Amino acid sequence: YILDFEGEPARPLDERRSRDYALRDVAGMLRSFDYAIHVAWAERTGKDPALKPWARLLSRWVEQSFVTAYNSATTEAPFLFPPGDRPVMQWAFLLEKALYEVRYELAHRPKWLWMPLHGLRKLLTSQAEPVSPIRAEASDRVSN
Repeated sequence: YILDFEGEPARPLDERRSRDYALRDVAGMLRSFDYAIHVAWAERTGKDPALKPWARLLSRWVEQSFVTAYNSATTEAPFLFPPGDRPVMQWAFLLEKALYEVRYELAHRPKWLWMPLHGLRKLLTSQAEPVSPIRAEASDRVSN
């Protein structure tokens, strides 16, 4: 039994115990991977611009690896949205999570505000297609 996968102890216990969409947890994992990689890049290199493309590449690879494994385990899962709705719902959960992170970082770690802003920019730019946990076609699972 997992209580509040997101780890937000300020939320009431009843709210944390209630069922939620699985794709919200997927969005949380994808944002966590992005945080881990980009914060490590920033702390280890002082945000060296020469290494930023490598951080982005690693982030994309980790996201795709996770999504591919998730796809394999949940392709026919009844708890997911219909296949045609999954990409847009995953994008919406990623957006919701990044906006939550902006509020959190402003309140607790203003020096880290760049991280959720990076995530928002990634979601809102046309070059960064949101990672979808389930695609209709297997060939669409890995892109870029």
